[in-house]
Amino acid sequence: MIDPSKGVWRFRIGPWPVAVHWFFWLTMFLISLSYRELWVMLTFVALAFVAVLTHEIGHQLMFRRFDADGHILLYGFGGLAFGREVPFKKQWLVSLGGPGMNLLTGLPVWWYLNRMGGYASLGAYGGTIAGIWVFVTIWWGIFNLLPILPLDGGNIVHNLSSQWKGRDTLRGTRICSVVTAVAFGCYVLWLDNAMFRAGLGGFRLGMGFVFMMILAATNLAALKGHDLVNEGAWQYVSAGDHTPAGREAGVDRFAGRTPARANVVSLEDARKKKAKAGPDDEIALALSALERHDGARALDAIASARRQKLKADQANLLDELEGWAYLAERKPVLAADVAARLPKKSVAQPFLAAGVALVGGERDAGIEGLAVGILEGVEGHSKTLAVELVASEGVTAEVAKALLDRGGKGFESALRFQVALKKLGRTAHAAMVDDVILSGGA
Repeated sequence: MIDPSKGVWRFRIGPWPVAVHWFFWLTMFLISLSYRELWVMLTFVALAFVAVLTHEIGHQLMFRRFDADGHILLYGFGGLAFGREVPFKKQWLVSLGGPGMNLLTGLPVWWYLNRMGGYASLGAYGGTIAGIWVFVTIWWGIFNLLPILPLDGGNIVHNLSSQWKGRDTLRGTRICSVVTAVAFGCYVLWLDNAMFRAGLGGFRLGMGFVFMMILAATNLAALKGHDLVNEGAWQYVSAGDHTPAGREAGVDRFAGRTPARANVVSLEDARKKKAKAGPDDEIALALSALERHDGARALDAIASARRQKLKADQANLLDELEGWAYLAERKPVLAADVAARLPKKSVAQPFLAAGVALVGGERDAGIEGLAVGILEGVEGHSKTLAVELVASEGVTAEVAKALLDRGGKGFESALRFQVALKKLGRTAHAAMVDDVILSGGA
């Protein structure tokens, strides 16, 4: 479906909804200007579209491997693949799926050309088309594997290094990203100049330099706003956000923690020394785990807290968090049982009921309930955890659309929803809300 007034083209590829924003076409057209001939420029845009879409399908195939189908968005310089939670230790495989698909579709053409004697063997038109295809598949695929966030290579380095170190290495990965982007940008600028002097043109590589500087500036800005919780004050857990090629997907998954989270490592060290953490400390641990969608760890902290003397408000909060923990573990029946124990006027009740419906398979009712909760619900832990659940279940776009359908108040809530996603480190999902807002909820 094409909606010219919104600038978004929507269709489906198999089980995956796809949205192509007008800015994607503009970016590809600007890159194509180095070819000069109109037919070659249009061919480049068409093949770039196919290559980027294939790339995102590669990510979605890996999501499907983990039963986490989602959506595809083509925007700006590339695309984003969204899906439900994937085990943290497997997220690098999702990131690898995109470049892997590019290489899988590009290498046979490259092999055939080498076997047949090069591009000239296909004639002027065929050789040009083959050359573009090799460029947008093999070379773009290799480029995407550079250790720079939010490229797939950066996400792979972030994920694997976090597993190796046993803690989040986002800060170190960003430093690596800045250094690599500047170095590679200088290299392509030198190469672009060399090609220009040789009469081969070079605007295409010049665009590569600009793109590298944008990536360097983005990571440098993130570093300046980085808080200590993201580096050293976070313990590695077995579950986290997906980071699809794009994904930018989950690049900033662990960013935006509040200073209270800095207690996590010190508490873990205290446990090793057989020191006893108080109920408030265990509650902080449970909240931190739930914001990472780690239900198992949250349940451990809740159980530890309940072994201590509790105040009434602490006991009620632990019941509320237990409900969210069971939802994170995809156990809606247990979550419903916990919700039934909450006080009748508990602000968590409507959020948990909507979460139970969503995780329990009543998708439409769950989306509607979560949208109403985000629109009208009281600010607090449950509202924050409801936003996290929306992202984890891959229904961000649907909830954003449900909010926009409610007019002016819904639009304001959609903006607050976007801010809440950013605070949770769900930057890719915040970008999806932005896309829904730009498209007017279409």
